[in-house]
Amino acid sequence: MILPILQDPDPVLYTVSEPVIDFDNKISVLITDMIETCKMTDNCVGLAAIQVNMPLRISVIKLGKKYIHIINPEIVYASGIMSAEWEGCMSAGEKDDQLFSKVRRDTKITVKYQDKQGRYMTRQCNGFVAHAFQHEIDHMNGILFLSHVQDKKNLWKDKDLNTYLEKHNKLPL
Repeated sequence: MILPILQDPDPVLYTVSEPVIDFDNKISVLITDMIETCKMTDNCVGLAAIQVNMPLRISVIKLGKKYIHIINPEIVYASGIMSAEWEGCMSAGEKDDQLFSKVRRDTKITVKYQDKQGRYMTRQCNGFVAHAFQHEIDHMNGILFLSHVQDKKNLWKDKDLNTYLEKHNKLPL
């Protein structure tokens, strides 16, 4: 089932999500619905449960052609070496008006999390994948990527970014 996505400035997006304690079928159904919701757009790299009005520490993240899910994630290592990657958010504008900007985050992280059966997993992430994990964990902590953008003139609407990309064959620096 496609779930409605909350849009900024909805106050729910700025609340801290609760840890998952019961790993029951409801969690599996929610994860499946979140993945289906992500697939409705080309721009979705990840989606946190809080974005669909479920304040639980759950996210789905697209890795290649498949989606993984992370529950109760915790960053246990951050390199301290920063890089800037383009990020957008399904809760920051819709379709052509979805917002994007470069965001600086740790280039390498290690994340400990649980799967939908409650088993503990550890994943080392680099580059864009590290950015995606940090973006989703921020959602669980009530933080939108917009708070990492110091100068709002660095925000781009999807339609403007696509026009730039078509004209210059690369993303803006």
